[in-house]
Amino acid sequence: MSDFGALLIVKSDSEIQDDEKQTITKQLEALLEEETDPGIYKYENSLGEQFQSTLIELSKNSIAFQLSEYWYGDEDEEEESFDFAKDEDEETAKPLVAAMQSALPKYQFSIEFDEW
Repeated sequence: MSDFGALLIVKSDSEIQDDEKQTITKQLEALLEEETDPGIYKYENSLGEQFQSTLIELSKNSIAFQLSEYWYGDEDEEEESFDFAKDEDEETAKPLVAAMQSALPKYQFSIEFDEW
């Protein structure tokens, strides 16, 4: 299991039903497939890899998608690695959040970057 990464958080004022989860997932996956050039995805993590869309159940009215995952290497580099990945992923994810919010205004979207 990875050590840290970016999560797209989705919240609703009501319970998120299975069909809604499918709709949200399909919208996210469609956006993640967008390319700026052949083979270069519009939404990439700090390593230049396409963001993921792994669904995580949080509560009845919130879900998350794991967009990126990273592992700590050398202990001396842990904080530096975390900060770099956090800054890069959050910057890249801002337009993704805006696109998701525009496409599905019923929900509230945000990005969190955390250790687990």
